[in-house]
Amino acid sequence: MIEHPFNRQVEVLIGPLPEWKGGGEQSRAVRLFGDGTPDGLRLKFDIHKHMVTTASPTVISVYNLGPGLRNALKKSGAQIALSIGWQNVGLVSVFKGSVLATVTYRSGADIVTDIMSLAGYGGLSRSVITKAFSGGARLKDLIYNIAKELQGVTTDPKLIDVSDTKFGNQGWSFAGLASEGLDKLARVYGFSWWIDKGLFHAVDDGRPLKGGSTPVISGKNGFLLRAEPMLASPFQQKTGVTITSLFNPFVEAGKSIRLESENNPDLDGTYKVHTLRHDGDTHSSQWNTNIQSWIVL
Repeated sequence: MIEHPFNRQVEVLIGPLPEWKGGGEQSRAVRLFGDGTPDGLRLKFDIHKHMVTTASPTVISVYNLGPGLRNALKKSGAQIALSIGWQNVGLVSVFKGSVLATVTYRSGADIVTDIMSLAGYGGLSRSVITKAFSGGARLKDLIYNIAKELQGVTTDPKLIDVSDTKFGNQGWSFAGLASEGLDKLARVYGFSWWIDKGLFHAVDDGRPLKGGSTPVISGKNGFLLRAEPMLASPFQQKTGVTITSLFNPFVEAGKSIRLESENNPDLDGTYKVHTLRHDGDTHSSQWNTNIQSWIVL
């Protein structure tokens, strides 16, 4: 639990190598740092994480960089790593991905540079496979075997939690992008897969990924800002919840959070995080985590 954090900090490391090549040594990366003081840069972040591979791009905005540094950031494909935290708590790794594009524009008196990126994009676009598995092969083994082919992505069997399904006598074969093979398996066998901070994850659609502690979003600990049910026709059935919290870097897509609401106790419970958005600004009050969790009816 984060207790009484103060003095926000944001650190961005870019390069020197592409994400699919491992990113390279951090000491050689371009470092951007902001802590809300005049000595630091103004940094905004809009981080999107989904339990699907088609997540929206993450955007990091940097204010008033010099021309030389702006040009240095234009190299697409470079690894970008974002850590966020507080001075008395420390920085927590929140995002890692590949730079897609960099755009600079004027906003009032400021010159803003937007850096757009996607997690694992470099490896996903380059990993082509040809695989054939005999009858009796286990689904988890197939997923692990394919995921290992994703360049620049770390694969841990503990982060693959799918049903113990075995293939029939015909087995399974595929040729093409590794991501397309994983998508094909996911549609048939009902699981989701994604890449977060360079790690491969996969879990059955009906349950959260196990492991680690469960963050508590509550008014008592000061994190809960708003919790509302998602309603759909007919009869305004509850199909999920949306939760707005103070920024919490320990909430992860695919895992669980615990909601405790004094104003809406009917929503109290443990929820699987289907979509996650962190948005913040070192020089404003914006510093939030937004969660969506759907109920399978």
